[in-house]
Amino acid sequence: VSDKDQQAVLFSEVLKGTRFGNAFSEFGSKRAADFETRFTDAGDHVVVNGQKFYSSGALLAHLVPIVALDDEGRAWYAIADRGAPGLTVIDDWSSFGQRTTLSGTVIIDNVKVPKTHLVPGYKGYDKPTADGAIFQIIQVAVDTGIAQAAIDETVQFIRTKSRAWIDSGVDNAWDDPYTIQAIGDLTLRLHA
Repeated sequence: VSDKDQQAVLFSEVLKGTRFGNAFSEFGSKRAADFETRFTDAGDHVVVNGQKFYSSGALLAHLVPIVALDDEGRAWYAIADRGAPGLTVIDDWSSFGQRTTLSGTVIIDNVKVPKTHLVPGYKGYDKPTADGAIFQIIQVAVDTGIAQAAIDETVQFIRTKSRAWIDSGVDNAWDDPYTIQAIGDLTLRLHA
C-alpha cells in the first residue's frame, strides 16, 4: 500500500536490522478493528494520541507501528521511533504462556511521526483479503505446537519421573491403563 519512495525508506530500515514491534490492539472495544487512537495532520508530520495493549515486540523495537485513524476514520500505520517523546511502553503483559512476547501497554501522548513513516493501511483492505484466515491459521499452528509439546513433555515425565499408582497393579506409570487412556485421549483431541 506504500508508494515506491516510502517502500525504499522502510525497506532500508529492515535491511539495516531495525526491529519493528507493534501497537495495534486496543482494550475495551466491541470489535478488534474499532480504534480510538487518532492522529492529526501537522504539516510534514502527524501527531498521534491513544493507548494500546498487547503490543508484541514493542519493548525491544526500534520502530513501533501504531494503528491510528485519520479524520475520516481510515486506519493508518504511524511508524514511530521507539524513543520518540510521548511514546511510553510499559512492561505489564503477563498472560499465561505469552510472557516472552515482549508485549505491554503503549501510551501515545502527542507523538510526532514524519509523514515518510505514515502508511495508508486502509488501502490494503479496500477489497476482501485472506489476512484474517491467514492470521487464524498461524494462531492454530502455534496453539497446536504448544499442545503437542505439552503432551510430549507429559509423556517424558511419565517415562522418567512418575511412579505407578499404588492400586494400579503395574510396575511402571507408563503401563497404567488410566494413564494410557488419558494420554491417548489428549492425543486424539489434538489430532481431531
